[in-house]
Amino acid sequence: MLAWKNELLGDQSGRILILCFSSAIALSIFGYTLIYPQWLSSKRKGEVERNLLFAARHMMIQTSAGVPLFDVMASLSEEYDDKRLNYGQIGKEFKKIVKEVRGGRDLNSALEEAASLSPSPYFKRMLWQIANANKAGANMGVVLRDVVEFLSNEQRILIRDYGSQLNPLSMFYMLSCIIAPTMGIIFLAIFSSVATLPVNELTFIAILCIMVVVQIVFIGMIKSRRPAVAM
Repeated sequence: MLAWKNELLGDQSGRILILCFSSAIALSIFGYTLIYPQWLSSKRKGEVERNLLFAARHMMIQTSAGVPLFDVMASLSEEYDDKRLNYGQIGKEFKKIVKEVRGGRDLNSALEEAASLSPSPYFKRMLWQIANANKAGANMGVVLRDVVEFLSNEQRILIRDYGSQLNPLSMFYMLSCIIAPTMGIIFLAIFSSVATLPVNELTFIAILCIMVVVQIVFIGMIKSRRPAVAM
């Protein structure tokens, strides 16, 4: 009778674990479908800002040397066999602008539309300043020099903030992924021997799966907080 009761409790605990694991997977899929569009926008923003400072310096040097603004943007949008010479997503953004201007659109309106559609606030600001300077007939080299200085200062601030955020994240990671599972397994082993809790292989598999999910979440948090800077 006692063996049958223990077997029944083991089956019930296994079903509960399977139900909890299935619910966690369903909630993860639901959350993924909600945040996926935001993730795409954030990814595009990071790809634009990764080469933004390099592109601004390129434009500053070319316009200071007397090259027309449109020709500078056309050179940024070119694709080379050596990928190290390309500007990635920001080159594609300028390629759209160049294509619209060559199709007969005004350069300032093309810049303003690209700024309104860009997810990057720094790229927006850069395009708005270029468009306003082009309308006013200002010295584009001086304007872009100010843009380069602003972007350099902002990237220094982002790197410093990222370093300050890593300390609490690392402590919380050690607490939730190393200390808590170790202490939890120890207390679980003690209570299972005293109170005859239904602990079996599925319990440890569930703990292992939870630890894997938590570590993946931490890796995603650290990666998402990493600033897209020109290195």
